[in-house]
Amino acid sequence: MSAWLQNHGLTIDKVSHGRVWIQFSGPAERIESAFHTELHYYQVDGEKHFANSTDISVPEAFAELVNGARGINDFLPKRLHTAKRIQVKPEFTSGGNHSLAPDDLATIYDIAALYSAGIDGTGQKLVIAGQTQINLTDIPAFRSYFHLSTNDPQIVLYGYNPGIRSGDYLEAMLDLEWSGAVARNATIIYVYSNDVFTSVMDAIDDNLAPVISVSYGACEQMAPVFQSVAQQGNAEGITWMNASGDGGAAGCGSGYVASVILPADIPEVTAVGGTELNDETGGPWWGPTNSLGGGSALSYIPEKGWSLSGGGASAYYAKPIWQTGPGVPADGARDVPDVALSASTYDPYMVYSGGWWDVGGTSASSPSFAGIVTLLNHYLVSKGYQVKAGVGNINPALYQLAKTTPSAFHDITAGNNVADTETGSFGYQAGPGYDQVTGLGSVDAYNLVTNWKGQQPASHTTTTYLTAAPATVPSNGSVQITVVVNGGTVLSPPTGTITLALGNHTLATASLIPNGATGLASFVVKASSLAMGPNTISAAFAGTGTFTSSLALVSVMVTQSVPATISAQAFPASIVPSASTELLITVRPPPGSAAPNGTVTLMDGATTLGTAHLTSYGTSSIAVFMLPGSKLTTGTNTIKAKYRSSGGMAQTTVTVTLLL
Repeated sequence: MSAWLQNHGLTIDKVSHGRVWIQFSGPAERIESAFHTELHYYQVDGEKHFANSTDISVPEAFAELVNGARGINDFLPKRLHTAKRIQVKPEFTSGGNHSLAPDDLATIYDIAALYSAGIDGTGQKLVIAGQTQINLTDIPAFRSYFHLSTNDPQIVLYGYNPGIRSGDYLEAMLDLEWSGAVARNATIIYVYSNDVFTSVMDAIDDNLAPVISVSYGACEQMAPVFQSVAQQGNAEGITWMNASGDGGAAGCGSGYVASVILPADIPEVTAVGGTELNDETGGPWWGPTNSLGGGSALSYIPEKGWSLSGGGASAYYAKPIWQTGPGVPADGARDVPDVALSASTYDPYMVYSGGWWDVGGTSASSPSFAGIVTLLNHYLVSKGYQVKAGVGNINPALYQLAKTTPSAFHDITAGNNVADTETGSFGYQAGPGYDQVTGLGSVDAYNLVTNWKGQQPASHTTTTYLTAAPATVPSNGSVQITVVVNGGTVLSPPTGTITLALGNHTLATASLIPNGATGLASFVVKASSLAMGPNTISAAFAGTGTFTSSLALVSVMVTQSVPATISAQAFPASIVPSASTELLITVRPPPGSAAPNGTVTLMDGATTLGTAHLTSYGTSSIAVFMLPGSKLTTGTNTIKAKYRSSGGMAQTTVTVTLLL
């Protein structure tokens, strides 16, 4: 696709390491031409924006490979918090309301017990994604006030600097201050760009940290674009937390229908919802004075579902096999949230951003839970349960842990996220077990971390299955190697690393992706990396957590290659001398072979018109050649497209009519 974009005069800025997305740029008119749309300015809520007026389109040859395009409009993702400026110095225990200090959160969610055990995030990394520039004066003020050690975040910019955006700046301070207040000695990395979703994509692509938190959301329509990014992150061991939204059951903000938000809806992302501290009865829950660190909470405080906690059923994703348990709806859909922490402005989080603010929202619960996951990584590494940090998609383990170790969660049974709209009321009630307001509930951090499956001895014997398609492949082709690891239990799929080898030579490695009750890995191996004749390929599962190691073998026969096939189309087929036509050439490999590479030569009779580079799309490749009418003669012109590979020459013709 890079060649196609470049042929339209666009600049390739970056191709992701995982080859799942391309960043490109160029003038508006070239974007319009390439994607067959028009860009216009619009006035929305008093602000000027640009956007495409019609859906984009791409050539049919790779339409199925394109999930969508971002950046063709300048509508940014929505930050998910509510804030109120405090005019005087905060007094955390005054009146009947309480503002949360880091020590309060540590007491309420049993994080303090981890600190006492030496688990504070030392040596760990956590990414906060944003879309504004920040300065480093507010974070030291926050940490100093709460008697936290100095720990400035690292700052990474992708693309051009958007400058300081006021609303996004407060969001960044909330996320940075509170993720760092939970994972107190971890390295916090602030990644920003013009668009927070770009920040996420680049942070995952560069594998900056094993934990990432995002406090923004958008409607589900762009969901397919981001699932591949989340899957890449999981394969790298990255756990992605995302705020579930502050619109209750109307997460998309339409106010008319039940909906959830992207990216919290993605099964490979942990959606963090909101609760409200229910301290109106019982107790005592709060002390009369504050500690040195500002805390006054005395213990866990009962909670109820926050009325604005985003939750419901995805319209895009089916129910993951791991999302089971008491209370999980039999709706066939991915439900959110997965877990929740305090998010209500009734007991808001304290944030310093040029002064003190009371802030609530799932934008607060997500970075706080990301801090807990960072402590989990610290615990697993420090105990020797993992060699390096990174637990990937934690959702399967969370739902399993809720069944086996209920003390890791606070089951929230009161409250709702019902949205009242012009067309009626809709939403969900909190209840025993899972619910679409608070998920599995809030967490007891100490019990969650110390009961994680990584600490258990290997008790499940795995069996590795290996298949090759095709089993016989020409020397210029490739073979799809699929590895399935069965862990002998339907409760949690195996995770870990697969090593593919030919004798003592390593061909590739990959992380298992949960696939129902099994772990799945897939490889594409070029026949050129194998020997002619029979080859015995091994797949070794290293074993991890409660799963033992295992090995499987498969035989692949490499034979002499045969020619590819080629076809060509002209868009349009008739032009005038001052215009050009786009020749789209598709080269298909022999059965079982990899997508062709190299160049296609275009000729008019004995005259060489030029060459076009092939770009692979699935099992085939395409090349695009812009043919000006000035190189043609009046009437019908027969253009020959020729492609030579190790299997021989392949050629075809296409006719172009030059009109007077």
